[in-house]
Amino acid sequence: MSFAMWAGAALAAGVTPIEEGQDMVGIVRQYEVGGKETLLEVAWDYGLGYNEIADANPGIDPWVPKQGQRVLLPTRWALPDAPRKGILVNLAELRIYFFRQLNGRNVLSTYPIGVGMEGLETPAGLYRIDMKLKDPLWIVPPSIRKEIPTLPRVMPPGDENPLGKFAMRLGGTQYLIHGTNNPFGIGRQVSHGCIRLYPEDIRELFALTRVGAEVRIIYQPVKVAVRGGHVYVEVHSDYLGRVESLQGQAYEILRKRGLMDRVDERLLRNAIKDALGYPVKVSPEPMPYIKADKEQESG
Repeated sequence: MSFAMWAGAALAAGVTPIEEGQDMVGIVRQYEVGGKETLLEVAWDYGLGYNEIADANPGIDPWVPKQGQRVLLPTRWALPDAPRKGILVNLAELRIYFFRQLNGRNVLSTYPIGVGMEGLETPAGLYRIDMKLKDPLWIVPPSIRKEIPTLPRVMPPGDENPLGKFAMRLGGTQYLIHGTNNPFGIGRQVSHGCIRLYPEDIRELFALTRVGAEVRIIYQPVKVAVRGGHVYVEVHSDYLGRVESLQGQAYEILRKRGLMDRVDERLLRNAIKDALGYPVKVSPEPMPYIKADKEQESG
């Protein structure tokens, strides 16, 4: 099988082959809303979080989109500027990138996530998985029982357990990467610091991850990629307020990579202002070629 054929088959299975120097994956697609479905249901079907489908479709009510309305599916991602090893969590975009080898090739799987709410933010840092739990008990923290006194001290496995069916602990912490009993919380700041995945995503990630695997958690609201000679910038909301200026960060990354002379600054400013959450081309369009007529050629 050729690499192109293998890549196409792998993409369909949720696994993307990564070539040396590649810094963007996926494609942007469109979808026509049918029936009474919400954009949250569409997001779940296409491996997106609430934040991604809402940011990419400003002006459309994610809970009550119009039937027949065409929406954009932002299933293209610039890869974060970080080591491509193990589990990489970018809090700024609420997404996991999982790097591994498959049949001798470097491949990537990527999943949307839910993270810590305001005041209980998921901490950045470098960790290792030190425990894996199937059908975990939820030992309810005192802080949560204070908020919801009706909760038991220990919740057994089952549909009411917010940890879902699988959980992995970040070594040296109380934080877990786990499933959820509330899929519409993916792409939101909803947890007490843990990282939540859709049920089918945590099942897959749990099966592929060994104890001792590296987990790197970062915060990069601005990412840059190059494809086909064009420069792309992906911008997310700085919801944690950790970046002095998204525009300043974009310029810094572009200068560092020597790409500023390949960027249309008007397109760049619009990409930063819109913050659509997927890679937007900021390279200038080439001037159209116009053939001179004979009179112009002769002067």
